Amino acid sequence: MLREQPLPTSNRIAKPRFLFLDSRAQAEWQPLLSWADISAMSLPDESFLLNQTAAAKGADVEACFALARQYAGKFDYILGECTGAFLWHTIFRLAGDWTPFVIIPRYNHVYPPHVYPLLLSSQLRQPADTLFTGCGAASRAFSRFGFRAEPLYLPGLDLTKFKVLPESREDLRASLGLSVNCNVLLYTGRIADDKNVLELLEIFEAVKRSLPAELILCYHFYRKGYLDACSKRAEAIGNVRIVYRPPVETLIHYYNAADLFVSAAVSTYETFGRSPVEAMACGTPPILAKYNGFRETVTPETGFLVPTSGGRVGKRPDVPAFVKTILAALQDRQALKGKARSGIERARQFEVRTTLRELLKELGAPSPPPPAKPRATLSLGEYPHEIRSLWPSLEGTPLAKLVIELVATGELPARPSKIALQRFWQSWFVEF
Repeated sequence: MLREQPLPTSNRIAKPRFLFLDSRAQAEWQPLLSWADISAMSLPDESFLLNQTAAAKGADVEACFALARQYAGKFDYILGECTGAFLWHTIFRLAGDWTPFVIIPRYNHVYPPHVYPLLLSSQLRQPADTLFTGCGAASRAFSRFGFRAEPLYLPGLDLTKFKVLPESREDLRASLGLSVNCNVLLYTGRIADDKNVLELLEIFEAVKRSLPAELILCYHFYRKGYLDACSKRAEAIGNVRIVYRPPVETLIHYYNAADLFVSAAVSTYETFGRSPVEAMACGTPPILAKYNGFRETVTPETGFLVPTSGGRVGKRPDVPAFVKTILAALQDRQALKGKARSGIERARQFEVRTTLRELLKELGAPSPPPPAKPRATLSLGEYPHEIRSLWPSLEGTPLAKLVIELVATGELPARPSKIALQRFWQSWFVEF
């Protein structure tokens, strides 16, 4: 059982006051409640930013600014997540509030509906605003917009749930209806093309030709056409179980029952990679593409990283190398046991109380923000060329106008050119 630990002395003078922007996600941040004062604020769903359908509607502009004015100056920090946090950052700033923002982007903001709010937000940033991005490569990519960006993954994992269970692997497999004598590979996450699940099935088929094996695919989100293709391929291969939204307890049983966690994902969206750390916490070594945050969470002592192929953008998993790595891993059980032990210990670095203590240490003692005046017009001169070239026609446009139009319509003022977007992507993923 993890025990509550006190905050560092420097943060125990007073509880920092947080305005928590999205009450729907507050349960994830529950441990922060004992260390800080939190007020929840429910926002309009951020889907109005994405403009995914013809019926997409914007938010009530006046209501958004009224909320910002209502909460202005009452907190030490404002905490928000994803694209919506960047938009609310602009609204609070234009409403005259300079409370430092803590933003957890969650994914790489490289698509126009995501990067545009990020650009507007960066125009109104202050030195005390901080992004926590999940990995070093993403931190350096976000920092090109002028933000202070740190690689800390927040809020972290609940290791009171994700842990090694007392039941034997054989008993767990029997309870799940798995074969006791097969090698069990596990994948958890989205079923979408950026996760390279079809390539994972190709890898599994090759493994299955050499060793008796089963593959479990646990997923919570899917793209229907891609899921259909994966299901058809899995049926043809055999020994593949596809599980939609298993309860957390069942998911943890799968983690504990598996020999290896395997993901061929090289997703442009993601930074940290939560599932492999959950697997390590449950004593199951991961085999992953050598990409993004995987390179920082998984070490040679805790798992395996397989080099990718391709250029900066459009990297692909190396299928033959994955097959070779999996077969070698399954043939050295003693080494796997050592990686499992090391993985359990490493996962503690990402435990929720550990990461939240790090958050408060990074923020330091709260102090009142200095008075400031928002920038009046969009100015792109301070950005790298790859960012300036996305929306050069907006140079000099009043920022308030751009923000209000985005909030009110959910639409971008213009689409970046194909070549500008391609160069921006290449610059973003240079370190991934």
